[in-house]
Amino acid sequence: MPRIKKKELADLVDATEARHVFHVAQPEQVWISNGRICVESNKFKATRPLESSDFFMSFAKLAATGGPSEARIRRWVSRFGLPLQERPTRRGPVTSDLVEENEQTATFVMKVPGYDPSSMEVQEFREEAQYAHELLDVYLKIRNEDGKGLRAKAKYPKSRLDHEFSEAFIKNKRTRGLFWGPKTDRGLPEGMTFSEFRDLMTILAAQCALGDIVTKLVSGTHLRVGVEDSRGITSSWRCDNLSTALYLQFYQLITKSKPLRYCENCGQPFELTRSNRRFCNPTCRSGGRNQHIQP
Repeated sequence: MPRIKKKELADLVDATEARHVFHVAQPEQVWISNGRICVESNKFKATRPLESSDFFMSFAKLAATGGPSEARIRRWVSRFGLPLQERPTRRGPVTSDLVEENEQTATFVMKVPGYDPSSMEVQEFREEAQYAHELLDVYLKIRNEDGKGLRAKAKYPKSRLDHEFSEAFIKNKRTRGLFWGPKTDRGLPEGMTFSEFRDLMTILAAQCALGDIVTKLVSGTHLRVGVEDSRGITSSWRCDNLSTALYLQFYQLITKSKPLRYCENCGQPFELTRSNRRFCNPTCRSGGRNQHIQP
């Protein structure tokens, strides 16, 4: 999952409009103490994550080989900030009940011990990255028409995402009548085998399930009117927090059906910008060539 040029994201979230969708104070110092990621930001500078086309993909890739190291976590947070989300799913908003302003230093002091809006547990960050990685995996299974893999995920859920997917899959299968019946080719659409019909019903149910999950993830997104350069007034969004902005980019990816391919060197998915592209980045391309020339 390499960095994608900003111009390639123009049809997802316009680079000019992206700065108005969400911005947050630029992280200036990031450190980890007692299992928490702590951030000190510069309130006079802003970072606009949706301007970066690898915003979501880089986050999902953190969990590609297990839990990301603290060094990788610090690097990602230094670019984008903490993927925190407000209640009801995680933390509540920072209100006057939680903080008080220090007039002498013009800073805010927490009134509730242990609550800090500029910090996050390392374990929670890793779990969120794993969730994003598994979410991308579901999308890839749908794109690759992997009916068997999708049925297994729904039947034998293990992770948090698996359980959400399984519940939504079963619900949509029932409410939309996406059943495949007994193992027989009788009564099926002409020219279609039972296996093909079962995979078709599976993929439709999985698409609906993924849609339900992503809809909840972007529920903190609000419609707004945007103005893109030379294109006049257009529809746009406003995000409440970094986590919502993160999944907004994923929402745009799956609804625009951008083609993906697995890297032949590291095995990770990347956005296909050329039909003959085989590797996700220059490092993997070099590694792939070195393996090819070895005796």
